Amino acid sequence: MAILYSTFMPDQHSSGRLYIMLLVNFFFFGVSMTILGSSIPKLIREFDWSYGMTGAVLAAYSIGYFLSTLISGLVIHRLGPKALMLGGLVFQSACLILFARFPSPWFNLVLNLGVGLGQGAGEVVTNYAVVLLEKPGSSKKMNFMHAAFCAGAFFGPFMVSSLMKRQSGGFLVFTITACFFMAVAVLFGFVRFTLMERESEDSLSRPMSGKPFLLVLLSILIFFSVGMEMGVSGWSSEYFFSFLGEPAEKAARVVSFQWIGLLTGRLIFSFFYKGTKPRRMLLALSIVSLAGIGSLLLMRNGAAARISVFLCGLGISAVYPFVMSLAGRVYKTGRALGVVSSAAGVAQFVSPFIVAGIAGGYGIYAGFFAFLGMNVLLVGTTLILNVTRKRWDKAPPERAPAQDPA
Repeated sequence: MAILYSTFMPDQHSSGRLYIMLLVNFFFFGVSMTILGSSIPKLIREFDWSYGMTGAVLAAYSIGYFLSTLISGLVIHRLGPKALMLGGLVFQSACLILFARFPSPWFNLVLNLGVGLGQGAGEVVTNYAVVLLEKPGSSKKMNFMHAAFCAGAFFGPFMVSSLMKRQSGGFLVFTITACFFMAVAVLFGFVRFTLMERESEDSLSRPMSGKPFLLVLLSILIFFSVGMEMGVSGWSSEYFFSFLGEPAEKAARVVSFQWIGLLTGRLIFSFFYKGTKPRRMLLALSIVSLAGIGSLLLMRNGAAARISVFLCGLGISAVYPFVMSLAGRVYKTGRALGVVSSAAGVAQFVSPFIVAGIAGGYGIYAGFFAFLGMNVLLVGTTLILNVTRKRWDKAPPERAPAQDPA
């Protein structure tokens, strides 16, 4: 435990408390991300939703997330990180409490839009805080933060599966998750954001200068990796239920295999990766993910298909933390992180519609070929990142991590 604390915790007590609370929040963020995907077979059949309507409900979250990350990156230096975080937590909790209480897909679509708005604000605040706490050239804290997200995402489907076995049904999971977020909001009220608030004041006069080619490239990487990450997470339960013929409560747990792959990769990068230029590792892992989605389309055995889902998660595990760390290191402003994060919102919006459109006409198996295409493009973008490395390999002058007064 002492080694873990010395590796990931900032030296200042208030910054350490902030990082711990961000970890707790990201864990429940991960839980909320997978409970909906795990509940899709139940939602479709109990509420009589079509694939197209289900895709619209999933995409609504993405719209909210996209708008929130883009706007939050612009206003974080004016509103302040604490107000932005607390507002997002309270708003998403209110939406989650009401989600799946009524069968109307349009009502639930609006609620999921609200969840995305709340969580997008928390995403920008968290990434910006970790960038400030990170040592120059490192991404250990960012990987560990997103490992907490994966741990929650792994846990979420088991909550759904457990509740499905009870007479109370599986939709109670949304209310339980909302209560967790409200508790986190209360605890955040006692945490100091001094480090971020002082940096925000300095950033108001700092232009978002840098390398536009790199910003575009990083956004494209986020787009394809998150499109894979959230798309497979959102539709894998339905794939195993309708195509491989597994029971709904068993299919609900499939999502966890992707997230344990993501968690494994991010923990490996947090504890064992020593370099500061992991572009080659990113290329290798993106090929692993391609092998995972390709083999999933070939498998007809549930156990073997779960291994393929695990490989999908492992292959894209390092993309998001690395991209956020690099963007923060190069641009040193929350606005850049907001722009790059918004690419994730676009991916989450596009991915459900593409899969739902194909699945509605040709079946869920055909829909998963969209993820194969995304993965091919992810490999291609990672190749471009390696080929053009001279444009961004030269790191900016190093600065010490921001210090928080005792």
